[in-house]
Amino acid sequence: MGRLTKALVVLALLTVPFVYAEGVVFQHAEVVGATQANSVVTFTDSVNGAFEAVLITIYNQGSDEIYVEFRSTVATTSSVPIQSGLTFAYSHPNGIAGIGIICASGESATVDVAAFRHVKP
Repeated sequence: MGRLTKALVVLALLTVPFVYAEGVVFQHAEVVGATQANSVVTFTDSVNGAFEAVLITIYNQGSDEIYVEFRSTVATTSSVPIQSGLTFAYSHPNGIAGIGIICASGESATVDVAAFRHVKP
């Protein structure tokens, strides 16, 4: 796990007490090379396989804007924009299985994604 991903994990964990009383655990980290072709990020872990993430952090470390779709795994330039150098946190009480990430035509960016799953005490 890279230094930036570790920082995203710390940032997300600081917000957890305000989002879920029962708690979440870090489960998935991925670095995505976003381009004008849709990139699908499916949340999995080596023990349990696929899971639904209730908290997702995205850091756009590229020089171009990215667009993220949280309702499906197909992003378009009408999806949620995240500017270069910004971190975006998204929470969903029921969880989502994956996201889509894309850049505008001719642009690209490196994107750190961290996902957390819900746990009951």
